[in-house]
Amino acid sequence: MKQFKVKVKNHFTNYNWKIKAKIITIVVLMLLIVFDQVIKLVVKQNLTLDQPHRDWFMPGFITIKYVINGGSAFGLNQGKTSLLIAIAFIVAFILLIWWTFSRTTSHIVGIVFILAGTIGNLIDRFLNHGGVIDFLNWELFKPYTIFNLADMMVTIGICIIVIAIIVSLIKNFVYNHKEKQATRKTKKVNKEEHEATRKTV
Repeated sequence: MKQFKVKVKNHFTNYNWKIKAKIITIVVLMLLIVFDQVIKLVVKQNLTLDQPHRDWFMPGFITIKYVINGGSAFGLNQGKTSLLIAIAFIVAFILLIWWTFSRTTSHIVGIVFILAGTIGNLIDRFLNHGGVIDFLNWELFKPYTIFNLADMMVTIGICIIVIAIIVSLIKNFVYNHKEKQATRKTKKVNKEEHEATRKTV
């Protein structure tokens, strides 16, 4: 038991915590959450609820419409506030653990974006009786949805992590392929040298 404790202690002592990256991303996390809340406050104080503004922002693409969304991201799962709050807490907790132990910078950045969006919308639910302020109205093609900056942060974070995983898989594939080629080449050279030695003998 004592040896196990020593091994665990040594593991965490020597673990690469990526402290610098995490300090920076904590600041980024706070800024993203504040930015999300400030924009939502501006929307709440200056726009009329459920009043579309189709000539604002990017007409025909993304317009402005202030709504209180009782569902999840992009208007899904309406009327399940308690479940959504519970899920948000669980997701935030899992993301914090992942962020704490992650040693991949791209994953750390992606997690921070997802976490910022999750916390931003979670704060909203407590400030707006279980609802989330949405104001970006997607009109380009179906499905037409209304979302907010926090939803975009979650999407960006997921994209960063997915792209990082794909790039990592490609790099590993290329590396393994080169290793196999190098091994085959070495074996071939060794075989040729062995045959040359036998002929000389």
